[in-house]
Amino acid sequence: MKYRVILRPEAEDYLKAAFSWHEDKRTGLGYDFLLQLMQVSNPSI
Repeated sequence: MKYRVILRPEAEDYLKAAFSWHEDKRTGLGYDFLLQLMQVSNPSI
């Protein structure tokens, strides 16, 4: 079964902040964070 993930504007703001926080800890960690979210929301990736 396929599901569609819809992000609300406030969730987008949170993800941007989380991405920045991870990038501040280590360059590239923000992208790793986003990749993990994408895999959880769409396991076929």
